[in-house]
Amino acid sequence: MTPLLSARQLGRRLAGKVIVSNIDISLKPGQVLGLLGPNGAGKSTTLNMLAGVLTPDTGSVRIKTHDLYQAPLTAKRHIGYAPDTPPLYPAMTVDAYLCFCAKLRGLKQDKVHAAVARIKQACHLQTHSGCVLKRLSLGFRQRVNIAQALLHEPDVMLLDEPINALDPEQTELTLQLLQQCAQQRALILSSHRLAELEALCTDVMVLQHGRIQGQQSLTCGARQWRLRTRQALDRLTPGCVPGLTSCTLESPECALLSVTGAFAPDALAAWVRQQDLALMTLEPVTVSLADWYRQITHNTH
Repeated sequence: MTPLLSARQLGRRLAGKVIVSNIDISLKPGQVLGLLGPNGAGKSTTLNMLAGVLTPDTGSVRIKTHDLYQAPLTAKRHIGYAPDTPPLYPAMTVDAYLCFCAKLRGLKQDKVHAAVARIKQACHLQTHSGCVLKRLSLGFRQRVNIAQALLHEPDVMLLDEPINALDPEQTELTLQLLQQCAQQRALILSSHRLAELEALCTDVMVLQHGRIQGQQSLTCGARQWRLRTRQALDRLTPGCVPGLTSCTLESPECALLSVTGAFAPDALAAWVRQQDLALMTLEPVTVSLADWYRQITHNTH
């Protein structure tokens, strides 16, 4: 299946300083990627490059079969982008703004009002049609932001902190909406709210200092395993088997392993035998997304 979004070796510098470096992303329909990382990690810059707002210094982006930088207008027809600061005109009403966005997106005049009505219902904005945007709460302005990104039914959704300003009820409604959207689309969203990301995302990626520090599937089972042998594990290194990304020795004969979806326990057991080590135990370790994130960011300070 052709990815809906494919980014290769994205990089961006500012005044000689590396902001983002060597970002690779590939997403198919139904995949939801959560971008994690501390403030200044490069999440918004990455989303801006994927949306075509910023041109990378290195790398490429394809949306379906279209190169984002060689055929930007064609590629952007398939992208819905909701930046962290909603791009609203404060004096407009909700209806006027969404109609304006629909026309910018190239919807035909006879399709505009039906599209606006559909997206208002999906984003629970029906009762705010005539409200002036500057008088809306931050949470409702964020709903309008998501609505404009979904209005043209894009194949790829890019959302920068879409739930951070929402109250619990609004958060639940928005997560339900995004879950419905993700069934036939590819989504990328950044957030600091790990519990919500764990409930919504199929995959997560941790950025720090502009680089990928860790990535993980949330649908492949355990993210960590514990290996015990009779002899010292001093030859165990990341990459000695597919999917093994880090090894932390808890004792000379015991290691905590971080793995990706490519990891196969049988392959590691075979490697242990090849090293003439006596395998004692190899068992999955239950770890929350929050704990995994803390381990990744703590190890890269």
